[in-house]
Amino acid sequence: MAVSQLVGAKIHRREDPRLITGHGHYIDDFTRQGVAYAVFVRSPFAHARIKSIDITDASKAPGVAGVYTARDFKAQLAGTHPAAPAFVAEKKYIPERFPIAEKEVCYQGEIVAAVLAESKGQAVDAANLIQVEYEELPAVMDTEKAMAKGSPLVHEGAADNSSWDLTYTGPEVSDAAFKEADVVVKERILQNRLAPVPMEPRGVLAEYETYDKKLTIWMSSQNPHFIRLFVSGAMGLKESQVRVISPDVGGGFGSKGAGSVFMAIPALLSKKAGAPVMMRISREEEHYIGRARTGMTGRARAGFRGDGRITALDLFIVEDNGPYGPMNDYRSAANAASLIWQPLAMRWRGVAVVTNTPPRSQQRSPGPMQANAIMEPVVTKAAKRLGLDQVAIRRINAPEGKAPYGAPRADGRRGHVTSAFVKQALDRGAELFNWDERRSRAG
Repeated sequence: MAVSQLVGAKIHRREDPRLITGHGHYIDDFTRQGVAYAVFVRSPFAHARIKSIDITDASKAPGVAGVYTARDFKAQLAGTHPAAPAFVAEKKYIPERFPIAEKEVCYQGEIVAAVLAESKGQAVDAANLIQVEYEELPAVMDTEKAMAKGSPLVHEGAADNSSWDLTYTGPEVSDAAFKEADVVVKERILQNRLAPVPMEPRGVLAEYETYDKKLTIWMSSQNPHFIRLFVSGAMGLKESQVRVISPDVGGGFGSKGAGSVFMAIPALLSKKAGAPVMMRISREEEHYIGRARTGMTGRARAGFRGDGRITALDLFIVEDNGPYGPMNDYRSAANAASLIWQPLAMRWRGVAVVTNTPPRSQQRSPGPMQANAIMEPVVTKAAKRLGLDQVAIRRINAPEGKAPYGAPRADGRRGHVTSAFVKQALDRGAELFNWDERRSRAG
C-alpha cells in the first residue's frame, strides 16, 4: 500500500486476533524445570543506613533455596548501571548504583535482600522473616529544596544533589531582545513525575547454564538488545553469551525500553543458585521498579512581536532524576521547544537533581511532552495579551520544511528535521473543527 493510501485510512492491527483470543505469550506463560521464585525485601525508608541484616530464620524457612544480600553478588558484578556520557556536555557525578543496596538505601522500596524458594508464597513468607536494622537519615523529595544550600544529601558523602548541569545556546539571545519585544510572558510550570503503570508488570525468567556459561532471559521488554548489552556488561559476560527473548509485551509506553538495574537480579540469582529463576513484580512493586517519567520544573521567559512571533526564549529546567539517574529528558525538552516553536533566539540551561524518590526512566516522547506542558501556557497567555487567535499564534511559530532545532554543532550548523508540515496540519485541523465558527460563538 502506498504511503498516500495509508494516510487517513482505517488500518487493522494484525496482532489483535491472536491476542484477544488468548493466544498471546507473556512472561507468566513461561516456565522451566526446577524454577525458583525470587522475592525481595525492600526498604521502608526513603533514606537510611543499613546497620545489619539477619537472614537466619528466613534461611531455615520451608522451601527456601537461598537468601542473598549485596555481599553475595560482589564477585559476580563487573560494574554499576551504565551511563552514556556522550549525552551531556558537563557531568558533575553519577552515583554508583547496584541491584541490591549494601550500606545505604536512597529511596523507599530499594532492594536490600532477595529470597529464592520453590514457590512464590514460600519466598514471601521467608522474606517476612528477614530482620533489617536501619538508621533513618534525612531525606529530600523536592528538586528545588534539594538544590538549596544545606539540603539533606541524597547520598552520604556527595558534594551536593546536583547531578548534571548543561547549558544550551541556540541563536544568541540578548537582554535587548526582550526589551524590544511587544509582550514578555514569564511562567513557572511544574510537570510532575508520572508512573507509566503498564497492564503487565515487569517480569523476568532467567536461566544460566553453568557448563556452557550462557545466559537466557525471557522478559517483558521493548528493547531486548539493550538488555543484553547491559546484563552482559554487569555480569562480565560477552554479548554472545547472553540471549534475551521478549515475547508479547503487556504495555510499556517507553518505560520498558531502557535497561533496568533490576532486570539483572534474576540472572545473578540464577548463576548463584544454579537454577532457573522467575521474578514476578507486583503492582505495588511496579511503582518502585517501573521507574516514573522524570518530573520537571520549568521557568520560561518568552518575548513576542505584535504578530505573535517568538523573538526570544529563555528556558531553565530543573529535572527530578530520582536517586540515581541518568536521564536526559531536559535536553530533549530544550530541543523540542526550539523545534516546535522556532524562536528567533534561544538560550537554555538544564540541571538534573537527585532526590530520595524512586528511580526514573523514559516514557513515550521523553522531553517533548514536558516541553509542551511548559510552553503551551506561555503561548496561550501571549495570545490573550496580544489579542491574537490561539491557532494563528501557533501557526506563525510552527516549524516548516527543513526546520532547524537545537544548539549549533561544532561546525556552526544546526540540526534540522527532513520535513515539517505543522502549518498545514493546523490549517486542516481548524477547518475540520470549524474553529472560526466555534470561536465566534464562544465570544
